[in-house]
Amino acid sequence: MLKTKKKQSTSGQIQVQADMTTMPTPERLRKSDFAAGHPHRVVTALDALLKSGDISDQAYAAARKWRRDYLFARFGYQEISSQRLGTTYYKHDEISWRMTRAEVWRTLAEIRTAIGAEAHRRLEWGLIEEVSFTQMAAKIMPHRRVDDARKRVSAQFALTLSRLDEVYQERRRQEIVKRRLPNADA
Repeated sequence: MLKTKKKQSTSGQIQVQADMTTMPTPERLRKSDFAAGHPHRVVTALDALLKSGDISDQAYAAARKWRRDYLFARFGYQEISSQRLGTTYYKHDEISWRMTRAEVWRTLAEIRTAIGAEAHRRLEWGLIEEVSFTQMAAKIMPHRRVDDARKRVSAQFALTLSRLDEVYQERRRQEIVKRRLPNADA
């Protein structure tokens, strides 16, 4: 919400000052849990697992990478840090941009094969749709008590993230070997 204040200067001109602090709408505040601090950020399932110590920093980083890759492959956009704006890595024509997206989509398909379709769907729920563990539990285990189902889903999600980290580590090892032995594929 943008708040403005009008003030009349001594010269008769009206000056407008904008308060650039933004707040979620009341409806959004009721819908999600927010982390303390500014700016307001939704506490995701991933953040909850990291804070509780159920996943490692490496698994957290793998999940963030998977999320960035998914958003790029699916929707075609990336968050680019200001330090990388000047590089030519992100300057593509239409064809090379689509080829880059296709390569990332291929990587995601390989990850889906490695971790399984159900685990991949849970990654989509938790990292893209930002569904809470309670909501996941209601979809996956509607016959169980809510608290018990939430704990089980949380543990399964933590295991999925650990497996995702292992898959990324294995891919990095394979890329290193491939660079050292360029004719390994032949």
